[in-house]
Amino acid sequence: MASSGPVCNTLGVNNYSNPLHIAGLFVILCGGFLGAFLPVAAKRYPWLRIPGMVLQLGRAFGTGVVIATGFVHMMPPALANLSDACLPGFFTDTYNSLGAAIALGAALFMQLLEFSGRVYIGRYMDRIIAEHAAARKALAFSAKQAHAQVPSEEGTLAALAPDPEAGTLQGASALQPDNAESIQPSPGSELCACAVEEPVVKTQLMHSEGSALCSLALSDEDRSDEKKLLDKAELRNLKLIVIIFEFGVAVHSVIVGLDFGVSTGQTAVTLFAALIFHQFFEGVALGTTISEAGFAWWLVMLMVISFALETPVGTAIGMGISRAYNPNSVASLVIRGVLDGLSAGILIYTGLVDLLTYRFTLNTELHKQQLVWVVLTIAFVWAGAIGMSIIGAWI
Repeated sequence: MASSGPVCNTLGVNNYSNPLHIAGLFVILCGGFLGAFLPVAAKRYPWLRIPGMVLQLGRAFGTGVVIATGFVHMMPPALANLSDACLPGFFTDTYNSLGAAIALGAALFMQLLEFSGRVYIGRYMDRIIAEHAAARKALAFSAKQAHAQVPSEEGTLAALAPDPEAGTLQGASALQPDNAESIQPSPGSELCACAVEEPVVKTQLMHSEGSALCSLALSDEDRSDEKKLLDKAELRNLKLIVIIFEFGVAVHSVIVGLDFGVSTGQTAVTLFAALIFHQFFEGVALGTTISEAGFAWWLVMLMVISFALETPVGTAIGMGISRAYNPNSVASLVIRGVLDGLSAGILIYTGLVDLLTYRFTLNTELHKQQLVWVVLTIAFVWAGAIGMSIIGAWI
């Protein structure tokens, strides 16, 4: 049964400092914006001259921060809030691992969502590639049909009649250019010509008006269509990752801001300092991912500004309800526990799979770098995780 003691029914807070929270609101806002904006600005404005290795190390550090945030900052509060003594007996006695179960469900749902998106995008890409291939075949066939009708005059056909004595086509040499040996076929013309057996028609196909169609069908631009489609599909997958990542960070940031907004005394000071560090490097991880997803610039800025505002909004809400807020009420504990569990699952999956695995473990470009940079990059992942885990003593 839920406890009805004084701890569970306490309202309001004591020793509250409005100036500290107001200052913290704006400083955290600037720190989060700066962390998320720097990577996207470096991508858009090369004149900033932020070295690529600096961004890579920042992304690595931010990845460690995200992973530690899920494991150290979100999972324990989810477990604690959903097994608090102020909750009914189901939470405390029957099933006190509800927070971990919610995190597990969120991680599995993330996998299902990403898997479904990749399957849909992959099948869509295969269909488009098949349509492009069919169009190229039809274009080549049309060119062949057009050139089959080129020698239409009777004189030309007669000139091409076989000579029984010579064993060759009469007049074939007349149709050949004087510099036939010096003529180099255009890209793809040999492939088109292979479909036609007669050598004279083959020469015509390579040098007549219709050969432009044939060359077009097999041009370098068309041969790069599949790569463009693959890149487009990968960008769509990355956009899906960014949206899910943004959602998980948003829920987490509002909750952390709410906790700061109702905190008092030395706890508020320590939480303020920890949040500046946390928001900046989490912003770097989010900003680098956003910058590579190919969003429109206005949407990129909307995401950056949204991230920067999430913790301050939570702080403002906490400040507004600080006098009447009961953190130990059943509704507050359940809501915070469920949101903490969802955030933990989303951040753990995003950090371990989308950021750490895709961006580092399976990144062939990273594999080819000098060993010192590879070691340093992985060391920064560890440093971010360790640093954020230490800060977990206060937030």
